[in-house]
Amino acid sequence: MSKQITLDDDVFFELVNKAIELNMFFCSANDVLRVILNVKKKETEVNSDNYPSSKVPEIQSLLNGLRDTIFSISKNGMKYHSKNRRWVADPNTVTITVQDARSRNLRITVYGRPHEFKDIFGGVKPELEITDDMASFSRFLLDNEKQLPFAIKVIQHSYNIKKERGRL
Repeated sequence: MSKQITLDDDVFFELVNKAIELNMFFCSANDVLRVILNVKKKETEVNSDNYPSSKVPEIQSLLNGLRDTIFSISKNGMKYHSKNRRWVADPNTVTITVQDARSRNLRITVYGRPHEFKDIFGGVKPELEITDDMASFSRFLLDNEKQLPFAIKVIQHSYNIKKERGRL
């Protein structure tokens, strides 16, 4: 699983300054750090065949924020199912529906029931409203970047639930 860190403001501003210096100000913080630290990316190459994208910058930013987590549980990325407009990970622990026309958000479905995600935030009130979906799945909407850490934690926990049940 991908690890997350929190940067102090001064460290973050230095990272932004370095990104500007390297003409990488439209790249993710991860990409800038990879260049600075000379770290090669290990994950599978992301392309339009194996991961969703959006022409709406805010939606694309959310997708970029989820990418490492998705590829850590699904090495080959996701497959698009045109019938229901969903991108499905393999194994099927998470689906993403890009709703960039009207809603301007991501509809995410995860394996596990809503009550199974209640205690994973360590007492912090999550920014997500996780509700029932079909069969053994739950869903939530990802509207903004403040919700990303919560969404990542839910996706990782969903994978762990499926793994513990021997369904992978």
